[in-house]
Amino acid sequence: MVNPLYRGLVLIVVTGLLGACSLFPSKYDDNQKLAEARQTYRARMAKEVEVMVAQPGVTICRQFTAGIGNREWVRGTVVEAESAKIKVRIDDPGQFSHNVDGVEIQRGVMIVDAADSWIPCQ
Repeated sequence: MVNPLYRGLVLIVVTGLLGACSLFPSKYDDNQKLAEARQTYRARMAKEVEVMVAQPGVTICRQFTAGIGNREWVRGTVVEAESAKIKVRIDDPGQFSHNVDGVEIQRGVMIVDAADSWIPCQ
């Protein structure tokens, strides 16, 4: 006759080993897959936006923060595109003054900035 305590101990060990071997998917695995899918989606969307923005003649916008919580959009047109940098002619500088790499944004000014900082305007 097998001791019932021994049977219980064997059951606990076997259950622990099966769980550790990941024979059964855990909630952690599902969350990990979801996080990887989100990361892939974000990277793909960022690349698509970069491709859309990096075309000469496209009207693009960038959001700037003014003060503590005020946000406004600056509008411009792409003049040149080279890899991850674009040259933008500012069409609407917004109400507040903003700087990009030390250059003050004003109407008609040309600035060079990262393509991923801008999005296509609607």
